[in-house]
Amino acid sequence: MAIEHNTGLKSPVATSGGANEAGAGAGDCTLSSLHDAPIAVEVRLGKARLALRQLLSLRSGDVVTLDTRLGDPAEVLVGDKVVALGEIVQVGEELGIRVIALPGQVEEK
Repeated sequence: MAIEHNTGLKSPVATSGGANEAGAGAGDCTLSSLHDAPIAVEVRLGKARLALRQLLSLRSGDVVTLDTRLGDPAEVLVGDKVVALGEIVQVGEELGIRVIALPGQVEEK
């Protein structure tokens, strides 16, 4: 997943001692030492409730109606926590999400 943003911020760089800003010693566990740890990010477009009978009868081509309207923001989640809201955009041949609201601006549903 590529992230495009327009800030002037850069990742921590090596210092003259060869260690990064977080420290490279065994047992060093700071937040900055986790910056490159992979985290699963999900985007939820909407939700639907189906009876088990409906779920079991789904076939290719069936449409499940979601509780979201066109143009509504999608939720960006880490685990079960909403961390941002965004709008779906096309990035070449793939889909992406443009962040439109961040923590403190996001109201839990």
